[in-house]
Amino acid sequence: MNETFTTNLLSDSKVSGAGADQAAALLDTNYSTYWTTPGRDTTATLSFALPKPQRFDLLQLQENSTLGQRIESFVLEYKSGAEWKTAVAGTTVGYKRILRFEPVRAQYVRLRITSSRLNPTLSAIGLYKQAAAVASNQ
Repeated sequence: MNETFTTNLLSDSKVSGAGADQAAALLDTNYSTYWTTPGRDTTATLSFALPKPQRFDLLQLQENSTLGQRIESFVLEYKSGAEWKTAVAGTTVGYKRILRFEPVRAQYVRLRITSSRLNPTLSAIGLYKQAAAVASNQ
């Protein structure tokens, strides 16, 4: 399991979208820092441009739970040609949420927070490729 979470494929990505000036907090592995929208938005989109196409099948999200659970629904999308496709969608995040999905290969991904109780907060986001030993035990 530890082998799976060794390399966050988003760690060297360029981030754009609402509150992008705070995006470094998403990738700094420090739980006390966090990203949020600049206003009272209840939806948001964060786009990530990876240095090169990567294969991944796990999304990890972590809210700043000291501010309360806010995110109610979200979608992770990846760009395939000129089209955005859904990799995985979910509801509530809380302290930490890990979602597994069919492997995809992409250089451009985006997280769309489609509903939030207040302006959403995230302390961390990660994309990972499940280790071969773990995947074979599924």
